[in-house]
Amino acid sequence: PVREGVGGRDFTWTCRRIPGGYVVEGSAPLVKLGVLPGQSVGFLLYVQDDDALPNRNPAGWARNQALLVPHEPTYTYYGDARSCGELALEP
Repeated sequence: PVREGVGGRDFTWTCRRIPGGYVVEGSAPLVKLGVLPGQSVGFLLYVQDDDALPNRNPAGWARNQALLVPHEPTYTYYGDARSCGELALEP
């Protein structure tokens, strides 16, 4: 199945399973991010395993597993800017 949605600042995303893994795509209008081509923007990819099992808490903070990319194990979750990467936009 394909899952898709819309987040803040008109960020759209889609995720689909392929043989051997998943494809995750996302996009957002640069004007909504406050950046221009040639500039850079911080980013953090948050992926979690949500099997929707009956014995799991459905709250986002209590799901099975989560992976932050980039990952720095000594920092806190997404609330710490040191956990963010930098995405350079081509001019």
